[in-house]
Amino acid sequence: MPGAAQGVVVMSYPLESERAITFAMQWSLLNIGAALGGLITLIQTLKSGNAEAVGTGTYVAFIVIVLVSPPLNATNTSGLCLSDIDHRSE
Repeated sequence: MPGAAQGVVVMSYPLESERAITFAMQWSLLNIGAALGGLITLIQTLKSGNAEAVGTGTYVAFIVIVLVSPPLNATNTSGLCLSDIDHRSE
């Protein structure tokens, strides 16, 4: 379900001429997040010397990153707000 919702936002929210770049940016950010998550886990595992399990510090680091990251202002270039778009089928 989250993938379907993400697809709706990526394909229906931006203007027609901006869909390709929005799609590319979305996948780039998704992959950067996965790489960053793997790097955090790798560094913490190397420091602790215990390769069997992920420690509590890893989960705390991820929670801190999510809480500290600023929310995005969801408007497109025409000034339309994401909450103003009607996604119901007609």
